[in-house]
Amino acid sequence: MPTNWRPLRFGNQNGDPMLWIEEHEGGKTVRLIYLLFTGDFIPLGVRYVGTDFFGASKELVVHCYVG
Repeated sequence: MPTNWRPLRFGNQNGDPMLWIEEHEGGKTVRLIYLLFTGDFIPLGVRYVGTDFFGASKELVVHCYVG
């Protein structure tokens, strides 16, 4: 990912989890993206991006965090 970035949205795009970001000039860095279910342990130092619903009847709630 870009070093200088801003998360815009996390969502469900045709059944696939998608993270949209705004890129700014700068270098690249490795970031961990966590897709967690409600009740999962949230690692320390991560940034919440958003929540969306997956599955045939949208019964699966997925939260996105970036470390």
